[in-house]
Amino acid sequence: MRYLSIILLALSATQGLSQDKNFYRLQSDDLECIVDNIGLYRAMGDLVYVDVTECPPQGEVSILDKLVNEMPNPEFSEEYDSFLVLTVPNLNCLSGVTLSEGTDAYRFYPDNCRVEAE
Repeated sequence: MRYLSIILLALSATQGLSQDKNFYRLQSDDLECIVDNIGLYRAMGDLVYVDVTECPPQGEVSILDKLVNEMPNPEFSEEYDSFLVLTVPNLNCLSGVTLSEGTDAYRFYPDNCRVEAE
């Protein structure tokens, strides 16, 4: 039953991504760390929870811990995403990303396999 709850939470998170906001907004250093450690994330399975505050990953991220301990922040327009839910195709997409020097932030559109500098 516990695993079913975790799966439902993950599905809710990915559905929320596509309905409310179809991109992740990431700081340049965070995206660079994810791209540099893509092999570690791929080894975690078909659905990966990425906590950019713990990059490179020290093991699997517990989505339940993140959901329980995450503090809401009402300033969404200026915020960067710190928790990502990625699939194997998303990771494959990110593995080929080249980052531009001097760029502070990026938007990653997982549904379209697109990364844009802000």
